[in-house]
Amino acid sequence: MNEVQVHLALNHFPIVGFLLFVPLFLYAILRQKHEVLKVSLIAFFILGLVALVVHNSGEGAEEVLEDLGASHKLIHEHEEAGEKAFLLAMITGFLSVFVLAMRWYYEGWKRWVYIGILALGLVTIGLTSFAGSTGGKIRHSEELEKGAQEHQEHEHAEDEHDDD
Repeated sequence: MNEVQVHLALNHFPIVGFLLFVPLFLYAILRQKHEVLKVSLIAFFILGLVALVVHNSGEGAEEVLEDLGASHKLIHEHEEAGEKAFLLAMITGFLSVFVLAMRWYYEGWKRWVYIGILALGLVTIGLTSFAGSTGGKIRHSEELEKGAQEHQEHEHAEDEHDDD
């Protein structure tokens, strides 16, 4: 597999993974479900590692897409969004594995750390979703432009019809 294929094959995992495991993590905190908590923390760590692979494969994908004539502006926007999402996914993942390793020693502060991980996870959902959205525009910009034009034409037709 080349870097483009790796990037495309894995880029949805952090997006969907954080969308699934952040609510599960919240449930585990509220219901004090320790096994579910462990699974969520392990998932955050794995998602951070997947984000690392996605981020590293993005450079090669960028070069290929620019050679194919994709918009440099759209690629740059996606790269900026992806870097922020990657950074937060990594922080969330490594803080999660740290908590797993240290959780039996520091009972007093673990609830606050869980709340911090939850907050990081929520922000990561937003950042990974935005990065995915900007990435989708790179190769599908012509469809988006066509869709926007069709939407405007439809709205214009409705406005004319409402005047009758």
